[in-house]
Order: sequence, then structure tokens, then C-alpha cells
Amino acid sequence: MIDARVRGVLLAALAPLFFAAPGLSQALTGTITGRALDAGGGVLPGVEIAVSSPAMIGGPRTVFSDTQGVYRATQLPPGEYRVTFKLPGFSMLNIDGVRLDVGATMTINGRTHANSNIYVGSSSTLTFTRETFGARILSRLRRCQVWTD
Repeated sequence: MIDARVRGVLLAALAPLFFAAPGLSQALTGTITGRALDAGGGVLPGVEIAVSSPAMIGGPRTVFSDTQGVYRATQLPPGEYRVTFKLPGFSMLNIDGVRLDVGATMTINGRTHANSNIYVGSSSTLTFTRETFGARILSRLRRCQVWTD
């Protein structure tokens, strides 16, 4: 049997390792955070944000923006990342070359705009720029089944 004095010395020597282990795992990672916004700067809740990097094991990590448009991907290994913003009805946005260092928090805000493709029926496609898309065009298409992607 180990006497109480030896057990106390071993406990005192090993205790810092038990308390340091959680801190070490957090110190070796970083965080990517930010906001999903529309072209006018308004918040976009429910945007799917995929964070990917060759440094990640298991493929991209997917998070969603909250009601304030804020997202947060935590415990990411250091490396170079691509941040992808996706929301139905909006253009997909890829931001490449996001460098994340150990212990760092990178703020990446994504601004995307509504798609400008309008589909009428099942075979016709009309494409308008933002400048031409307006009430006059909408009034002419009122009788058609119109949706955006």
C-alpha cells in the first residue's frame, strides 16, 4: 500500500495536469464568427454558413445565423478556411483565404443579395438586373406564376 504522504505528493504533482488539460484543448483552436447581411446591411436570420478547411477532420462544419444574423463556429483547428453563406432566394457567397491562428477569433461578415433570376412557367427564364426590377415589371407579370430561386 502507498502511504498517505506518497499519495499526497503524487496527487499534488498530477493535479495541475487534470486542470490544465481543458485549457490546452481550447488554446489549440480558434473561432470564426460574424453576421449574415443582405446587400443593404439588414440582418439575415437562418443563413446556412459552412466553414471548411483541409485542416479539418470530418468535413465542413455547418452553423446557422440566429435572429440577429450572428453565427459562431468554435473549436476550429488553425489553418486557411473558406466560409460559405447560403440562403434560398439569395446568391451563394464564398469567402476564401480566411487565415485562423491558434487562440484567434476571426470576424467574417457575409453580404449577399437577392437572386435576380425570375422564372415564369416551366420553360421561360427572364433575367433582370436590380435596376430594371421594379413595380412596372411586376405589374406586367401579375397574371403569371412567378417565383425566385
